Amino acid sequence: MMKRFAFAAVCAVFVAGSAFAAENLVINGKFDDYEDPLKGWMTDYRWSKSTIYAKNHERISVVPNEGVYSKVCKLSGKKGYSEVRIESNPIKFEQEHQYTCTLDFKGGQTHLYFAGYKWKPGIRPHENPNDGELRLIYKSKLEKAKSTGWKKVTFQIPGVNASALSMKHMKYVRFIRVYAITIGGGKDTFIDNVVVTKKPYAISSSLR
Repeated sequence: MMKRFAFAAVCAVFVAGSAFAAENLVINGKFDDYEDPLKGWMTDYRWSKSTIYAKNHERISVVPNEGVYSKVCKLSGKKGYSEVRIESNPIKFEQEHQYTCTLDFKGGQTHLYFAGYKWKPGIRPHENPNDGELRLIYKSKLEKAKSTGWKKVTFQIPGVNASALSMKHMKYVRFIRVYAITIGGGKDTFIDNVVVTKKPYAISSSLR
């Protein structure tokens, strides 16, 4: 009887652990995909014709790291680079839900937040949008991170104390992305263990 109970307990832990892992809405949040360490992340902005980000993809890499973190994403802070940025895969946004991102961070001054998008005019909605089909319309509250050692950073959309105006703007958001942008240059930035989860979020009827 005890053996059956122990076996059942192990199975329950395994199932619970699997369910938890499945909650992460970010693709390749640990940057450990065997074939493509940056799978699920946008790093190349040459399509945008921006001179600031013309070589952005050359400044981002996945590198080994000693200690707890085996692989981490590095945003090069070489002097002369004013900004380096990276975005997660588009995540379908469900109204009346709150999305929370946690990640491990180390490095120079960096802005971390959720970016919200809607479909561009003339685009027929579908499940897998590409970069040219979405229009940026919303940004969550910035988390300004800077640290010489690893620390956990958390940010949300909508925020805990979102204003009525903010909530009305969010009615048009269809997809969100985790966004990181270095500010100023000069110091390398590292991120790892990016996790996005969602939960129901009560909205006052006056804001709908």
